[in-house]
Amino acid sequence: MKFYFLRKKWERNRVKRKILSYLKSRKNLNDEEKEVYQGLESFGLRVFPYEFENRYRQLNVDIQFQDGFPFVKVGDKSLFFKKGWSADKSSNYYKSLILEQDPSSPHLYCDSKFQIQPDEIVIDIGVAEGSFTFDNIDKALKYYVFEKERSWIDPLKLTFEPFQNKVKIVEKLVSNFTSDESVKLDDFLEFYSNKIFIKIDVDGSEREVLEGMEGILKANQDVRLVICTYHKQNDLKDFLELFQKLGFNHQVSKGFMVFFYDKELSPPYLRRGVLRVWK
Repeated sequence: MKFYFLRKKWERNRVKRKILSYLKSRKNLNDEEKEVYQGLESFGLRVFPYEFENRYRQLNVDIQFQDGFPFVKVGDKSLFFKKGWSADKSSNYYKSLILEQDPSSPHLYCDSKFQIQPDEIVIDIGVAEGSFTFDNIDKALKYYVFEKERSWIDPLKLTFEPFQNKVKIVEKLVSNFTSDESVKLDDFLEFYSNKIFIKIDVDGSEREVLEGMEGILKANQDVRLVICTYHKQNDLKDFLELFQKLGFNHQVSKGFMVFFYDKELSPPYLRRGVLRVWK
């Protein structure tokens, strides 16, 4: 076990040195790139190489339990996690959620100008614990949350039990084909004629989700969408090309992520976290 952690530390230092060497070799780094360089030097290899992450490391999170399900109270609402998780695991997981949505984070889904509107239907794809819908539950007309992993379904039901009139949990994978376990967004007639807000964060399967909603993207003129662009090397470039062809406006999140979990990580190493688009 000790060897494993030493090997992991050595590998992270190797990746950090490689990225720093690449950035140092470049001329005329812009201010955002310089900030990442300084962050890697100061904090080591991080997905978020910024000072704001430090605020969450020592944060105290009060985890409670209900019938074996850990949860955290946020105001008068409860966000539940997987049954059997320890308080420490639940606390660290929750800190990672709120860290990602810090106003300074490159992973921030919605900034001050790009917000869910009261007359929209929200389609939340890549739900897990459901924090995006949870955080925005009072903003929209209705919410569709898609999650296939069975161990998340019971926590989702507990979290959204007080909001059954607004939240529909769909126990399927969103993809580019429909089967017993998967579904295309194009199959939902309600999404063609209503104002919709779509969030897509599916660990690298974003392309398949987009392929399964081409009809909606072409037909519906009231679509706003936020999609993660850091899982694969060319995500941002490919997604921008697609949405520009479809006549969407766009905005890219500020800052960079160093997604070193991708084994194919290569120059320029720094990736934008989120693309926001609208018609």
